[in-house]
Amino acid sequence: MSALTTVNWLRQHPVARRHPLKAWGRWIYWQVRQRFTARPKLMKGPNETRLWIYPHEGLTGFWYSILPDYAEMSFLANYLRPGDVFYDVGSNAGGYAVYAAGLGCRVVAFEPVPLSFVRLRENVEVNRPSCSIEPVNLALGSQSGSLEMTSAFGTGNHVVAGGQTEGLVVVEATTLDEFVRSSVSPGFLKIDVEGYELEVLSGASEVLASPALQGLLLETFRPHNWQQPMLRQMETILSGHGFKPYHYDFASNTILPLEREDEGENNTFYFRDPVAIQSRLAESGESASRLIRE
Repeated sequence: MSALTTVNWLRQHPVARRHPLKAWGRWIYWQVRQRFTARPKLMKGPNETRLWIYPHEGLTGFWYSILPDYAEMSFLANYLRPGDVFYDVGSNAGGYAVYAAGLGCRVVAFEPVPLSFVRLRENVEVNRPSCSIEPVNLALGSQSGSLEMTSAFGTGNHVVAGGQTEGLVVVEATTLDEFVRSSVSPGFLKIDVEGYELEVLSGASEVLASPALQGLLLETFRPHNWQQPMLRQMETILSGHGFKPYHYDFASNTILPLEREDEGENNTFYFRDPVAIQSRLAESGESASRLIRE
């Protein structure tokens, strides 16, 4: 994100609104610090987790606000339970993976780009043995084989369809179905793969059909992409397995169906049993509430 984009994002963030001096102080500190050193900083996260934050890389939002995706992470704090299996597809340096593991989940984190995988491994190691995270150096797609990806854009690294020839890495790929056949089925699935979500879902028909899977969180930019064929195909696949799009209202701890095609946020939840989801949210205890307030 550009500095202006970051400022606008932080200005609207619930944590910055609640603790403005702390949030803006952390932002100013980081702007100054990264001008003088490329060394990472080890920060304390929720539930005694820790994250290595590198200048100009993908986890600075955690440093500024603790919970960068506030609504999404509030949902996870209220919904996930110790022992749940959480798959983080497109884990990057492991922000979501560490967060879910801090909630007691067994986490499988997929990251194909070599440098990002090094960062993921660092964050896995610094949280051992209290957090259960299996880092997997694979891309997920519609078939097994190999893919060409960019490697110099941090959280923006993506699969290359053609045209770009410099700064690429070849990564090994498999399908989610093939991986799960020799592993444990996910109960919750987060996918953020910079436009490659359709291919991941296309290789996950068995996982999507499994009753073990209760929900998904996908980066969709739904209000902007609702007319795009890719998003429509994604939602057709999900709908075929009973998954419909929802919004989470963190103030009321309630999920709300997205009735119109152009509704939603950058990330979208998909559930097939909203009654069960809402029931579990209602059972969340004071520990989740404290976590969200931090």
